[in-house]
Amino acid sequence: MSTNALILGRSQYGKSSLAKALAKKFKEAGRRVLVYDILLDDWNADYVTDDKDEFFKIFWGSFDLVAFIEEGGETANKKETEMVYTATRGRHQVGAQGFGNCCYYSCHRLNQLDVTLRAQCPELFLFASRYDDARDLCQEYGERELLKAPTLPPGHFYHVSPGQPALIWKIDFKTLKIERHYAR
Repeated sequence: MSTNALILGRSQYGKSSLAKALAKKFKEAGRRVLVYDILLDDWNADYVTDDKDEFFKIFWGSFDLVAFIEEGGETANKKETEMVYTATRGRHQVGAQGFGNCCYYSCHRLNQLDVTLRAQCPELFLFASRYDDARDLCQEYGERELLKAPTLPPGHFYHVSPGQPALIWKIDFKTLKIERHYAR
């Protein structure tokens, strides 16, 4: 089963570090990883590109792929309708492993992303954010705990997945180690 996810929050709070840690975990588990990063940062991935056409060529020509789309405000915004299809149709790209393609969209603000794309992301990683984003995500995911997101310190984030409560986790910026954070 493949699921799409949002990685949201303020700048310098850990979104890219988390995405890189997740990409590494998927690679270690044998999944192919594709990254669309207009900044061409260093990733542990099979493919890294800053070219939208190259990204789509690889994405639609692949099965059982995990894609990370960085800087979603620019790359997966409301004007990038082709990117919406990666969320709505990509999971149907099922290959031998039976997973289908899935995408992780990183962005600063919820309202920068297309509403249909957002609706196709049942999983959420939420770092410190604006109160209005936290409120909207609380309604979207049915988790009142998300209302506390604006007060999270750097490196801390809520993780919400279907059928599970919102839990706080922490990423170490140097090691990219992710661990459950219990104190609040």
